[in-house]
Amino acid sequence: LNQGRRTRYYNFQDNAEKNFRKHAIRFGGQLQFQEVDAYNEGGIVPTFNLGVNNNTPQFLAANFQGGISQAQLGTANGLLALLGGIVSSGSASFNVESRTSGFKPVQRFQDFRYGNHSLYVQDQWRASQSLTLNLGLRYELFTGLKLNNGLSLEPVIAKGADAVAAVLNPNGTYDFLGANTGVEGQYYNTDKNNFAPILSAAWTPPVKGRLAEWLLGKGGKTVLRGGYRMSYLNDQMITALNNAANGNVGLGTTGVSALNPTTGTTLLNSRLNNLPGITPPSVVVPRTFAQNNGAAFGFFGTVFGIDPNIQTPKVHEYNFGIQREFGANAVEIRYVGGRSDNLWRSIDYNQVDITSNGFAADFNRALNNIRLTNNPACTTAQNAGCQALTVFPNLGSGGLLTNATIRNSILNGTPADLAITYIQNALTGTVKFLPNPNTGIANLFTNGANYRYNSLQAEFRRRFTKGLYAQVNYTFQKTLGTGVGTSQTLVEPFLDNARPQLEYSRADFDQAHVFKANGVWELPVGRNHRFLSGANRVVDAIIGGRQFSPIITVSSGAPISIIDTRGTFNRSGRSGRQTANSSLSKDEIKDLFKVRVAPDGVFYVPANIVSSTGRASEGYGSTPFSGQVFTNIEPGQTGTLERAFLNGPWRFNVDATLAKNFRLWEGARFQLRLEGFNVMNRANFFVGQFQNINSAQFGRITSTFGSRVVQIGGRLDF
Repeated sequence: LNQGRRTRYYNFQDNAEKNFRKHAIRFGGQLQFQEVDAYNEGGIVPTFNLGVNNNTPQFLAANFQGGISQAQLGTANGLLALLGGIVSSGSASFNVESRTSGFKPVQRFQDFRYGNHSLYVQDQWRASQSLTLNLGLRYELFTGLKLNNGLSLEPVIAKGADAVAAVLNPNGTYDFLGANTGVEGQYYNTDKNNFAPILSAAWTPPVKGRLAEWLLGKGGKTVLRGGYRMSYLNDQMITALNNAANGNVGLGTTGVSALNPTTGTTLLNSRLNNLPGITPPSVVVPRTFAQNNGAAFGFFGTVFGIDPNIQTPKVHEYNFGIQREFGANAVEIRYVGGRSDNLWRSIDYNQVDITSNGFAADFNRALNNIRLTNNPACTTAQNAGCQALTVFPNLGSGGLLTNATIRNSILNGTPADLAITYIQNALTGTVKFLPNPNTGIANLFTNGANYRYNSLQAEFRRRFTKGLYAQVNYTFQKTLGTGVGTSQTLVEPFLDNARPQLEYSRADFDQAHVFKANGVWELPVGRNHRFLSGANRVVDAIIGGRQFSPIITVSSGAPISIIDTRGTFNRSGRSGRQTANSSLSKDEIKDLFKVRVAPDGVFYVPANIVSSTGRASEGYGSTPFSGQVFTNIEPGQTGTLERAFLNGPWRFNVDATLAKNFRLWEGARFQLRLEGFNVMNRANFFVGQFQNINSAQFGRITSTFGSRVVQIGGRLDF
């Protein structure tokens, strides 16, 4: 079935320049319009499944003399359903064509619209013979993203109301998109105050005296440069906002199981020659948070709001450096930095609470009791060390402490995940685990992420002369922030809303060291070259006109975090970046991580810090093995290790091109190229950025990148 998108982009711009005296005034503007039509017909044709269930005829093990295995019984029943045409279930998807159409078996259609318009003026002012200034101001207007047909839902945030309070309101409601802005189909209000200044300067210091001449060179060979710029940006506007609105179930594509016409259940007993109809549900808008949080949603629905007053992300960039030329060469050293405090992200404000309600403390009492007597609710009559439980008795069915799933959660030390189990099984009783009990998730898309970038950059350049061009640069840098930096949907909840600083770490894409070199060497052979300069045209065509062009990259690996993702403080779905504990210092841990080749594989850790099962910890509550350096987190706590403080294995790569130029006629040449990628065929190891101490693959390297590729190509230049 058809699905895809049609994208249209319109750009109108005009720029002008006025020169007078020492000024070059540039000014202009642009109008940009983006239109994206997304469509999806998936699921609108009903799907029926052949099979058996409790309502259909089926074989039982007792039907087979001498018994039958479960696998064979399943095969027999599958054959019965196939030959008998027994239909056990069915489903279909329905969408709305308009706000009043109701659900129909039609394609889902979304028509996104937004614009990016700007005006600017800039003065390049030659203030003196040695000083040039650039002064400018740009105005950026990103119009609020619109869904033209308005067919999406959003939680209602009244004008002037606190957005966080709105998504945490148990009596909250969803309405059609645009209710919060007053403009049908608009996700948020247009941000209209985006003025962006730019300032830069280039200064050639005066040269006086022999020492200054030796250091700075004659005739403007040394230049000092610096600048500052503010920018506004589109941070995954369509993808992130559409993902947010799609989280609000009730209007988007809805899968509906076929109902048994007699029992009203989804366990069908139909035949292929008499398939039941699938009746679409009714559209209920406005709808309450509670309607999206019932048993059909596992008592864990989603409220995904977009702050109607969200601001366009703003970035500050700044740099200063010094450049020194000598002959055909130049050396430049510079500092480059950047920062932002209002990048987009979504925050789940409905964080599970296990502390203020006393649940975490009672969980530890139950764990203590199990360890003493194998009974979480033991009394002092059984053992003097037993502790009375005060919160579990207030849960539904007393917390079902004899249930195997509940006991395993206690023994595994995961109170947050256990709280979610009670929520999703409607067993919370009088214990309040969520700020908004009428939903599981209460995301708010807002300005909630920041970053800091600082780097030292050094560069050597040689312009093409005497058959040689070269560029070599090195960057030592660090990118820190509270945002992941690689997400398209920007769903980046905090581990703990009260401690957002826990998220502050190196970005996933950060590379501490990067060295790059590239060049072009024209081999000095052939006419007008050092060797065989007197060769005739035929000989020159054979041996002359050859160039060698290497590209060398050496860089440190991606950041690595040592994690324990168990739901000890927040649920495991929010603990994917939770770090583990260790008795070693950060530097001691860094010394451990090196590539190790062993008969059973390639590793990035020494053999003694993993157990015989390949784990760095045998699990919470287990006896540490000899050499264990990482430990699991205690219930109700978060890890103590810093995130992303390790680097993966270094990467070394050489790409190269050997080219032969054939002159065809004046102004035209043909170039034959032999190109190699990773010509040394070096195995560059990739280690996952998250090393879970409870994984049997801890520290194991399972992939490489950059295998050698050689290709031949031709190019005509004219």
